[in-house]
Amino acid sequence: MATCRFILGNLAETATVKNGSGGGAPARSEASPLVMERALNPHRRSLWKGGSANCILGYTAYQLDIDVGFIGGAQQCTAAAIHGLSSNIQLADLYTLAAYPGTVPDYVGLDSVTVSGRDAHSVFPSLASQYWSLVLTTSSGPPTVGRLVLGSLVDLGVAPNPGSQSSEHQHRLEQVAEDGSVTLLELGYPGHDFTLNFDPCSQAVRTKLRAIAAHRGSVTYIDPENRCFEVFVRGGRPDTSSVNTSFSSVSLEMARLP
Repeated sequence: MATCRFILGNLAETATVKNGSGGGAPARSEASPLVMERALNPHRRSLWKGGSANCILGYTAYQLDIDVGFIGGAQQCTAAAIHGLSSNIQLADLYTLAAYPGTVPDYVGLDSVTVSGRDAHSVFPSLASQYWSLVLTTSSGPPTVGRLVLGSLVDLGVAPNPGSQSSEHQHRLEQVAEDGSVTLLELGYPGHDFTLNFDPCSQAVRTKLRAIAAHRGSVTYIDPENRCFEVFVRGGRPDTSSVNTSFSSVSLEMARLP
């Protein structure tokens, strides 16, 4: 059964970029001031833009290497996401390395990264690694990346009830003149609103929904169709009713970040 999944937390936010550190590491690839570190902050509109293509894996691509061992050594991770991708991304690969910078055999590929428009994700068995490598190939020109996320997957284990809403929409101005003619002005990227209803909702699922709503900032949502979105929970509020010792009714209202 397809379920609702979320990624909470982000090890990448406190990681260190390893490009340009010498010893065989790939060179930095960036167009100043859109430097590589900008892919690690929590703002998807604060972009890293690739400069000259660089890759040590034997083909032309754009490579971002990071070290998440800020606490000491390898860190556990079960999912990854890439947000705010430019439309020229053809392929996104994520690798781990046992040592850095390593050679080609040291690059261990994870499950394929699924690209859904401006967002991509990968889910994998629990993995402890200190060094991660993101490799992007493009159809033309350098890529732009808003945010790399490495964190823990929260699987609700259930799908939302029938009647839950998933509403794609355009950000635009729609001006209707007196004669009925319409002027449309497109504004930025498409939006997407969600209303997820869980009724009945077990206390275990309710606990997860409360943690998702209480998470600071945005979260990564992977829907039952395996599409990935960066969303925020409106008001940070899980609407709950019919509370008893075993079951309740809970809903989340979420909006995709453009």
